[in-house]
Amino acid sequence: MRKLGLTDYEIKAYLVLLIHGPYTAKELSIRANLPYSRTYDVLYQLKIKGWTNENQERPKKFIAKPPDEAVKIARLRHENSLKNATNIVVQELHPLYKEPSIQERPNIWILRGKVNIHTQMKETLYQTEEEAMIALPEVSYSLIMTTLNRIKKKGVEIKFIAVNTTSQSIITKLVSIGNVRIKEKMFGGGVISDRQRVILLLGGDINSEELAIWSDHLGVIDLAREYFDFLWREGKNR
Repeated sequence: MRKLGLTDYEIKAYLVLLIHGPYTAKELSIRANLPYSRTYDVLYQLKIKGWTNENQERPKKFIAKPPDEAVKIARLRHENSLKNATNIVVQELHPLYKEPSIQERPNIWILRGKVNIHTQMKETLYQTEEEAMIALPEVSYSLIMTTLNRIKKKGVEIKFIAVNTTSQSIITKLVSIGNVRIKEKMFGGGVISDRQRVILLLGGDINSEELAIWSDHLGVIDLAREYFDFLWREGKNR
């Protein structure tokens, strides 16, 4: 649990809530032998790290999330943190790297697993400044909705393509963010960001395939745009 980012106090508090909870802050302080002055800070950190919830009672009680759910959230946070750190290092140090004899090459990455794919999808969208073209299955839309709302606030123009089996609740959310068109069928899907980056889902359902490609290769981006434009012309307005 320490390797997942928890302090000793946070570990002690979570274990007590998991085994004996739910508890109020005062009850937890007594049961877990925590200094009361630190208890609310410990509970706040557990909440933002995804390990606990709280109810609406008065006084409110704190509840441990299931360990498998908490671990997934912790892993995603660490992967995001690592990716952000990696990007900062590359952005800051790459301009210092000079080797004229080697020509810079575009990147093509294979992404495996739902967590990695959606993490990279969110990061790619977050970097978008002007235009995003998005064609995804419903499960992917539901996982990136917060990121979509953020880039909308930045003024990014967003086009969505969804299949006709997508739920009305998701369609309504997409319509509030950008322009939406509906297709009866769609092979795979993907995200195009500012004509500079692309993620291509391999197959019709990210849950079954768990495989995607990320690239900043202009040829790959052009092919993806042509397919998106074709789907857009054939789709029905919402």
